[in-house]
Amino acid sequence: MVYFELYLAFAVWVFADAKKRLNHAIGWPAATLVLGPVMLPA
Repeated sequence: MVYFELYLAFAVWVFADAKKRLNHAIGWPAATLVLGPVMLPA
């Protein structure tokens, strides 16, 4: 559960950064939230 919270916090940070850089603000955080557990399993 702690890992999911970390991935969620990181996805929120990626969302804020994507909006600032005018990138795709939904795709980047969604990919971070989905690929986080794949790349760094618990």
